[in-house]
Amino acid sequence: MSTDIIDIAIIGAGPAGMAAAVEARKLGLSVCLLDEQAQLGGQIYRAIERLDSMIERILGADYAKGAKLAAKYRESGAMHLAGASVWDVSADGAVNYLQDGKVKALQARFVIVANGAMERPFPIPGWTLPGVMGGEPRRSCSRPAAPCRRRAWCSRAVVRCSTCWRHNISALA
Repeated sequence: MSTDIIDIAIIGAGPAGMAAAVEARKLGLSVCLLDEQAQLGGQIYRAIERLDSMIERILGADYAKGAKLAAKYRESGAMHLAGASVWDVSADGAVNYLQDGKVKALQARFVIVANGAMERPFPIPGWTLPGVMGGEPRRSCSRPAAPCRRRAWCSRAVVRCSTCWRHNISALA
């Protein structure tokens, strides 16, 4: 297991994690941003670096602001460890993570946990049926990690994914 020493380790590559990294780099600190996803953005700005005009039209100007934040992050020179699943952070700043099937560690003077948004489900009839998901997964379907052009939109809070979560989305009866 290899161990690197840095000033600040940031767990989470969403808006808060990227913004913290940019500010820390402005102060001349070494920064390592760790995230399970392959790309920057977190749940809020999923696949933001691949923003195209159709996605921007659908998701709006607030979503498009994430592209500017991601660009500032890239310009900052902070290290990005994509596909890194953090499984332990000790009181002395040791960050243990799994990446590419290997256990790795880094040592940080400070650790920022920017783990971001999470779904807060609410019970409605049928919400525990197989293939049923709440509003957050539905929203995530509208911003997939690999944007897809085949979308079926529904206005209900609960959607059902048949074969693929990115395709064939239909409202429950």
